[in-house]
Amino acid sequence: MTDPYPITAIPAEALFYAVYWGLVHAVVAVAVLALATPMLRRGWRRYFTFARAFVTFSICLLLASALANGIWSCAIWGRVYFSTDYFVDFNPFYPISQTWIEIPFGGVKGKIFPGFTITHVRVAWFLFAFASWASAIFLYSRIRRLWRPKDIESAPRKLTR
Repeated sequence: MTDPYPITAIPAEALFYAVYWGLVHAVVAVAVLALATPMLRRGWRRYFTFARAFVTFSICLLLASALANGIWSCAIWGRVYFSTDYFVDFNPFYPISQTWIEIPFGGVKGKIFPGFTITHVRVAWFLFAFASWASAIFLYSRIRRLWRPKDIESAPRKLTR
């Protein structure tokens, strides 16, 4: 078996995730933007607004998930479970499964370490996934504030009754 990754490996693991899943995010973004072309009938401005928002959120989710994967690789993998074909075990879209952990590779089979169950691994995944999505939403909301013109924020709000 392999020793757990040290905490100093977080940046490298995050970068690896960002490169690999960045390609996946890019393909999905191109597909979504292509499928959204009927919005062009409503005008370029609406399509551009949607495209900018979608791509920005996708990048925010990618960055948050990359950091979560770096921490997952150093805190969970090799300490709670071991998988032989370790490529990227964490992603915020679907949880890791017992089958994924136990895939044999090179004559060795992965396992969950004594004292832990697949439920523990899935609870950890849920917490990491929740943190990824929440961080992405928070970061996206901060970036969206930069898009607003300053005069809108300083204008008095109209009260309606």
